[in-house]
Amino acid sequence: MSSRPLSNILHDLLVQTAPTASPTGRGNVQRALEGAAEGDERFGEDRMQDLAPALEPSDAPGVPRPDDLSLTPIAAELEGADLAGANLRCAYLPRARLARANLTGANLRRAQMQQANLDRADVADTLLSDARLTAASLIDANLTRATLLATELDGADLTRATLHRAHLDNAQLPGARLSGADLTGAALRSTILNHADLSHAVLRNAGLEGAHLYRADLSRADLSGAVLDHANLWEARLSGANLAEASLQRTRLARCYWTSDTRWPARLRDDIAARSVEIAPGYFQVMSAEDLADVTAG
Repeated sequence: MSSRPLSNILHDLLVQTAPTASPTGRGNVQRALEGAAEGDERFGEDRMQDLAPALEPSDAPGVPRPDDLSLTPIAAELEGADLAGANLRCAYLPRARLARANLTGANLRRAQMQQANLDRADVADTLLSDARLTAASLIDANLTRATLLATELDGADLTRATLHRAHLDNAQLPGARLSGADLTGAALRSTILNHADLSHAVLRNAGLEGAHLYRADLSRADLSGAVLDHANLWEARLSGANLAEASLQRTRLARCYWTSDTRWPARLRDDIAARSVEIAPGYFQVMSAEDLADVTAG
């Protein structure tokens, strides 16, 4: 946990959530929040709502306008901070340093967190739907049961992250690094994972219906029991992957690569072999452009 004073943490958060507000307005809200945290009865719920106008955009000279924010790099120092259950909806946190922070149960819906550092952060049960985490770093982060519906994670680094039963339907992760990540039971329906690195990832019983995995690296990934119906694995790499008991109804496997130690569902092994050519000893490529009909599934 962070040893930084509450006043410093609140100052950083207010700068991020209301970057266009006047410094005076942010100062008034900060003092009110500190009073509320200390149990000051003058700052009840009604009083706090009255302070909302203090965070409205300011016309004062030198205060950044919304269209100037891309030119104003602001990086909040929140490493190890305890923000469990915090309401940070629509927060402006690009490049924020949140490594090892506790964000369990927090509301970060529609937050702007491009290039933020959340390495080893606890983000379990957190709401991150529609948030922007492009190029963010979440190495070894805990995102168990986190909700990331339609979240932008283009180029993000989730190496060895834990995403047990996380909800990532319609999320965007092209080029993301998920090597060694644990996505057991995760929901990834219609998720974009083109060019993503999922080597050695655990995707047991994951829901990948309609997922886009064009040229994704699934080498040594565990996809046992996963549902890949209507998914697109065009030119994906499946060397040594485990797809035992996976569902592959109408899955597009054209030109994907696999090896002699790739484990296909027993009922489909001969069909896939018939569609493939050996391009190197023990190394195969599916050549048929037809979608796979897993006629015996279910």
